Amino acid sequence: MERLIQIPTLTNYYFDTKTYEVYSFKASEPHKMTKTLAPNGYLYICFYLGNKVQKSLPLHQIVWLTFNGSYDKFDTDGTRMCLNHINENKLDNRFENLELISFKKNIQYNRYGKNYVPKYSRKKVA
Repeated sequence: MERLIQIPTLTNYYFDTKTYEVYSFKASEPHKMTKTLAPNGYLYICFYLGNKVQKSLPLHQIVWLTFNGSYDKFDTDGTRMCLNHINENKLDNRFENLELISFKKNIQYNRYGKNYVPKYSRKKVA
């Protein structure tokens, strides 16, 4: 079970680095967690934290958290950060397909595609 890594900040939950499945070890037997496709196109997993408290997280955040140990939503200079799917496929949650970019840049990706260059930064061609 060396491919199972405990998800930081989530006790008794483990991430399988080969299959990208999440398992709960709260009961005597491991239980594979159910992935839910949300209307926004992202896969979510619902965690039960005790006292009927539930926390739902998108799978790409779980992947980033597992491989990096943290997911800081703000850069050291206060810039708001978010995860971006490099190939723009919300269901491709491989770690190598994720990048942490500024919120502003992510909006540009979402609105215009990854090759978009803002109008004010375009160079004029003679």
